[in-house]
Amino acid sequence: MNVNFQFSDVIGGVYKNGNVKFLPDGTSVLSPIGNKLKMFMLKENLSRTLAVESEANITRIALNRSGTHAFVVNETGACFYINVTNEILLHRTHIGRGNSIRCAEFSPDGSSIALCTGGEVKLYSLGSIAAGQFHPTVQFGHRRLSSDSINCLQWAFDGRVLCCGGEDRVIRVFSSKKQFANMSCATMSQRYPLVATYFFGNGYDVLAVDRSGAVVCWEASLKPQELISRTKDHINGLVEPALNYQKVKRNNLMEHAGSSGVFLTASALNAKSKLLSVAFSNGVFLLCELTEFSVLQNFRASELRINTLDINDTGDWLAIGCGQGFDAQLIVWEWQSESYVLKQQSHSQTITSVAYSPDASLLVTGAEDGKVKIWNFHNSFCIVTFTEHNSGVTDVCFTQSGKAILSASLEGSVRAHDLKRYRNFRTMVAPKQTQLNCLYKTLRLWNVVDSSSMEPVQLMNEGLDVKYSPCGHIVAVLCYDSCISLFQADTATEIGTIETRSDIDAGRETRDKVKKSTSERNKTFTCIAFSPDSLLILAGGQSNTFCLYSVPDRLLLKIFKLSANVSLDGVLLDVDYRKFTEFGNVDLFDCSDSEDENARVDKKLKLPGTRHTDLSERSVKPSIRVNKMEFSPTGRNFAVVSTEGVSIYTLDARRRFNPFNLETEITPSLVFSRLRNSEYGNALGLALRLNEKPIIRTVVESVPVHQIKFVIKSLEIIYAEKLLKWLAALDESVLSKHLHFYQILIHELLYCYGADLKNNLQQNLPAIISIQQTLNNQTRMLSKLTNKNKNSIEYILAVRELRDANTNGS
Repeated sequence: MNVNFQFSDVIGGVYKNGNVKFLPDGTSVLSPIGNKLKMFMLKENLSRTLAVESEANITRIALNRSGTHAFVVNETGACFYINVTNEILLHRTHIGRGNSIRCAEFSPDGSSIALCTGGEVKLYSLGSIAAGQFHPTVQFGHRRLSSDSINCLQWAFDGRVLCCGGEDRVIRVFSSKKQFANMSCATMSQRYPLVATYFFGNGYDVLAVDRSGAVVCWEASLKPQELISRTKDHINGLVEPALNYQKVKRNNLMEHAGSSGVFLTASALNAKSKLLSVAFSNGVFLLCELTEFSVLQNFRASELRINTLDINDTGDWLAIGCGQGFDAQLIVWEWQSESYVLKQQSHSQTITSVAYSPDASLLVTGAEDGKVKIWNFHNSFCIVTFTEHNSGVTDVCFTQSGKAILSASLEGSVRAHDLKRYRNFRTMVAPKQTQLNCLYKTLRLWNVVDSSSMEPVQLMNEGLDVKYSPCGHIVAVLCYDSCISLFQADTATEIGTIETRSDIDAGRETRDKVKKSTSERNKTFTCIAFSPDSLLILAGGQSNTFCLYSVPDRLLLKIFKLSANVSLDGVLLDVDYRKFTEFGNVDLFDCSDSEDENARVDKKLKLPGTRHTDLSERSVKPSIRVNKMEFSPTGRNFAVVSTEGVSIYTLDARRRFNPFNLETEITPSLVFSRLRNSEYGNALGLALRLNEKPIIRTVVESVPVHQIKFVIKSLEIIYAEKLLKWLAALDESVLSKHLHFYQILIHELLYCYGADLKNNLQQNLPAIISIQQTLNNQTRMLSKLTNKNKNSIEYILAVRELRDANTNGS
């Protein structure tokens, strides 16, 4: 029994807060979803969650130009240096205080990074053994520039000069290491706080964008080659001529915003294509040509505020992040064709239920916003949204055929939706309004055919959840005392209990005034789920942890921690008693002096009892809890519905992202050397990494038939998929020469990796269909040949018998 489930992905989260970034390939987008990062690979129509987790919500992402490393900042001021390719956390440091780091940018060569903390700019060199630096981050520069916050920062093309702007409405241009004698800190003034500053052209000319929609071009008086390096003779004063700036062009884009009372919120520049994009608080964005500021496109992307923009390297696609939290939306817009490349949005309120389709290819979710969404399990994209419910959805399920879904709502109705035409084809309501719950501490088993029930079973406490095991022999009931009672389905006799109260490790919330041990007495598990083989059962509820139990042994097998995000309430096991006052916890008071109400991360609670609806006066963090759990029909993964979304836990190792990056020592001579040494598995893996078809064919056909099984088993799943695609592209003339050999190879490949290939069926199905078509063609060709030979042989035998008969007769 394998219980080594690991976190794999988050479904139902596309963007929460912070900025989104295009990778250098121009077709992949990196988006923050709470304390995790999600990558959308638009060309492959895939998405995945990186195996790196922050301790709080991510507020800023910086990518180097090669896209291999990222620098991530969260709400608490903690910074993470990440290898994006291998999904590895390289270093963690704490630089800012609270939410003070508003900007982070890599230098053009990727060797340094600049951070804006308050009114300061800090420069760090990143670890390089070749340069003799073994510590991941070493500070080499520190500039105190303003008493107000700095909002934006940009490196020049040569990495020697930076420009920044902030709330004090001043643009500053300064050198990274104070290495120039004719440059100190050039300043330029704007009328409103700065949103973005850019270097453009081949020099140090600056483009500034402020909150009022004004775009101003500042021309530098010196060219890069005219800067004089500082020496001992330049200690006192500046050398003339010094670097200064002159305003040459100004344009106001606010007139294109479409309404009054709005302000500019985000900006992005593509220097290669000379495109400037700006966005406003009413959801409108503009795309302008840089030289004349002519508006190429004016479009309203959403009713929500646009927080972030980014343009890919080719200048064709625009990534837009709208809203915040549950209302957030991620859009990738192709401006030339005026079409959406990607438009995804999660539920606007807490997700309450989830269900797998019978083939495990789809997920359906329901939420308190009354919407029902269907998600593709393999790429985590939303396919369709149903909005017929007028109140919160409490539960969802698929029909046995998988062609329809049923959803129940607090409005008292059950709606059936067709997955072929995507319509609500039936609505079922009770004859009279009633409330269905369990207040009498009883369990009843009903016969669906004749509507009869067995004798009610008395429970010790109120029932919170009840589940039939997939085998149909066991009924599990979770009661309010966190005890799971197991009953025989046909006789309703109790066969055992699983005590789970001691496994609830409830965290302390900011509203709690009692001790941790006392708090746990009021917390309980609220939902359970059986595995497809009925041997395992999951239990979760009002806690940051959920547990996996063995049904036959009634034992705890594993405890899973849901999240380490301290931006959620109930994650920490204890609270800071220094924050307790006579008026309550200090964290519940809105102590922020920020004028930008929409930029605040903390939610606000207006009145007691309105935590899920109108949020205003008191700041409060969402509480972490488990709302629903469901096993996949394959048993290889399960889904957990929590405050963060739908988390997927799987038995399959995280080996999906393994690019075939060549190393210097991997050469054809090395492949043939391993082949001569009869290291067939190693040679095949190296040949697949080289991706040279003749070399792969030579290695494959060199494997002895009796060793095919062992060579295939030695491959990782990523190389098995690569081999499958190579077989699909193989010429039929090559296949026909060694048909039986390749049939054995394909059989062993599908037998060893059938489950893994099925989990990624959307990507592997074309290759499998191609192989099937090739084998069918070979079968038809051989069938014709064998039938013809068979008929010829039968004719020859018949002629011989006839001749023998004539001979004997004569």
